[in-house]
Amino acid sequence: MVTSDNAGAAASWGTRTPDVEVIEEGEAVVVLADLPEAREEDLRVDVSPLRVVIAGTNRVMAAVQASEAPRRHEGAEAFQHTVPLPREVLPEGASAQYNNGILEIILPKRDPGATV
Repeated sequence: MVTSDNAGAAASWGTRTPDVEVIEEGEAVVVLADLPEAREEDLRVDVSPLRVVIAGTNRVMAAVQASEAPRRHEGAEAFQHTVPLPREVLPEGASAQYNNGILEIILPKRDPGATV
């Protein structure tokens, strides 16, 4: 799920922006993203020293009015969101886990005592 990538990316999330929180904890930067409509196998995280790009696909449920009876239709909506980081991190040390719609990315700081 986590890869190192230095390419830039624009922020977009279909019709909404995910709630993202960035926290500095000791020797790590932690990124928490609320992605309730996503599935773990549909997520990709690219890490560079000063940003994280979260990309994937959301499940989208929509009511479809048929000629006889209404029915539900499930589709997919691609998204991509760039998160700037407050400190330089070591992309190769990144780890991520996805539980109950929350993506947690742990990024070790390059120099825990330095500031950007």
